[in-house]
Formats: sequence, structure tokens, C-alpha cells
Amino acid sequence: MSNRSCRGPRGRERSTSPLWGGNRYPPEYYIDQIESMEAEEERRDHLAPQEKMAEDGAQLQRQLDQDPTMTLLLQRCQQTRYSLLPCDASECLIEQGRNRQTATFRHRILVDVAFGDSYHVPCLEAMLDLPRLAPSRFMLDTKPYRWNHNAPWRWGFMFQKWFEYSGRVDLTKIATYFEEMDAYLKERDDWSTRYIEWQFAHGECKTDCGASGCSPEPPSPPERPVRDYTTEDGNDGKVCPLSDVLNHTDSWRPMMP
Repeated sequence: MSNRSCRGPRGRERSTSPLWGGNRYPPEYYIDQIESMEAEEERRDHLAPQEKMAEDGAQLQRQLDQDPTMTLLLQRCQQTRYSLLPCDASECLIEQGRNRQTATFRHRILVDVAFGDSYHVPCLEAMLDLPRLAPSRFMLDTKPYRWNHNAPWRWGFMFQKWFEYSGRVDLTKIATYFEEMDAYLKERDDWSTRYIEWQFAHGECKTDCGASGCSPEPPSPPERPVRDYTTEDGNDGKVCPLSDVLNHTDSWRPMMP
């Protein structure tokens, strides 16, 4: 008796597993799959939007836990006047008419680079603890953008510090720092004008400045130090939502010189 396996047409080996009309599984298997999907859809239909977002967030967190190479990127997108960035959330908060600030039209969080899954910032905030993921698993996108003349986007000081300190930043402190720096720069400009005028007036001065009626050199204004802009209690301090940074009027401002 030949030891060769039994072959069908053109020498192909016959499958030893039973086939049902060319399918590997019996019809009952596919019926069970369809019924399970329908039951899951019906169950989800009875959930509140917050419950759906919580379930989706838990599933996404499991994916992050299982894949240590998976990261999230905050991206600045090309500004559009009318169109809203797409969102893969099952219950998009923006489409429901909430959190419709202008900044939402320009920023998204890219979750899966390979498949391009992305979310609006308020939507993913409702699903994941974003500050806990920053800065190791959630970071700023620093690659060049074609729409930005092939240059990386220059993220503002608030964004940089939010990621550096995992959301534990006090935006009021940073805004106050910007106000103080604006006042300092104005004082420095005024002083520069007075100093130039003083130099011209005393270029031929043969005496010590301030003596014999000679006016002294105008003092320069004191510099404003960079104060602590983190929240109280360090790592145990209050966490600032990324949406607050996104919609702050000073979020675009860089570190002052």
C-alpha cells in the first residue's frame, strides 16, 4: 500500500477536517456568533453614554497594559474653518454639542498610529486617566508637519509643563508669570530708551556720574524670576485637565526670554 497521502485534483492534499459548504465551522457556530453580537449591541444600547465611555476606556487601558510600545500622541492639526476632526469615540462629546471650543477643531489624540485611531481631547479624557500616562505613554507630537512648512509645531509653555509634570500644573500661576514678564519687558524697553538718552547726554562727561549735578546711570529693572508653577503638595497635588490647557488663552505662549 502506498505511503503517500491521498490527494485530490492536481495533487492537492485532502483536508482531514470536515467542511460545511467550504466553511471550516458548522452553521451553528456562525449563528452563535451573530446572536452574541446582537446581544452585545442590545446590551450597549441600554447603557448610558457615560457607561459606554467607561467601558471603552477600560478596554483601551487593557490594550495599553498589554502592549508596552503603544503610545498616545497629542497632535496639532491644520486649522479648518468648518470641518470637525474625526473621532473614534462611541459617544463623541463634541458631536453632542458640548465642549465645542475652537481649539477642539485643531487638536486630536492619536492612539493607534498604524490604524489612525484618534479622539478629541475631551472624549479621551472621559475614557482614560491622561495625566497618569504622561509623559512616558502620552506625549506631544514633535514630528514635522507638511502644513507647517515641514517644521515641528512649537508647543506652548503650558503644554510642555503639563506633560512634564503629569498634569500637576497651576495655570493661574503660569498666567500670572506671563503678566509679570509682560510688565518687565515693558519696563525694560522704557529703561533701554532712558539709558540710551543718558549715554548721549553723558558721553563727554569727565566726572563721576551722580556727582556735580551729573545724573546717575538709570538702574535697570529687576528681572522676574520663574516661580513655581506646579500645584501644591508636589506629586499629590491637584491635576489640571488637559482640556483646560487646550482652551486657555495663554496656552500658545512660549517660555519668556
